[in-house]
Amino acid sequence: MGQPRWGRVGNILLTALLLAVPAEARPRPPRIEVPAVLQAWVVGVTDGDTVKVHAPGLPELRVRLLGIDAPESGQDFGKVAKRVLADKVMGRELLLHTRGLDRYGRVLAKLLCDGVDVNLAMVREGLAWHYAHYASTQHSGDAALYARAEAQARAGRVGLWAYPDPVPPWEWRRKRH
Repeated sequence: MGQPRWGRVGNILLTALLLAVPAEARPRPPRIEVPAVLQAWVVGVTDGDTVKVHAPGLPELRVRLLGIDAPESGQDFGKVAKRVLADKVMGRELLLHTRGLDRYGRVLAKLLCDGVDVNLAMVREGLAWHYAHYASTQHSGDAALYARAEAQARAGRVGLWAYPDPVPPWEWRRKRH
């Protein structure tokens, strides 16, 4: 039967009000200052290249692993990449070497767990691509190291490279939007 008349009118008025407020005047999540090196504990794993961390004195942070792009959850190896990343870092203490925030407000960082570069490990294990498009944002020497690791994983047919022609996540996302 539908909503009562006042419900539809209320929805229309609310929509009109929201459209009347310029985008720059709408509230945005606060931009936070993140130190270049940060000690944190992983409290969640979103996917194969994004985690949630807790660091003293800061709100819960979403962290995007710098220099890599893992398959999306709907892609081959997407769920595997998430599970392997969770096995590596969930509940563990990490050292984050940060590079600011991305356009979604996530902290961009290289994760070190017991001295091991987790981002690089994901590429070596064939669970992520080196995100060469953003190589200039990586820490000194990392882009070349990650590119070599991807080439070795491809040559060894490790992880997702065991399949013919895996689709990079950035292409998969572009086709979905």
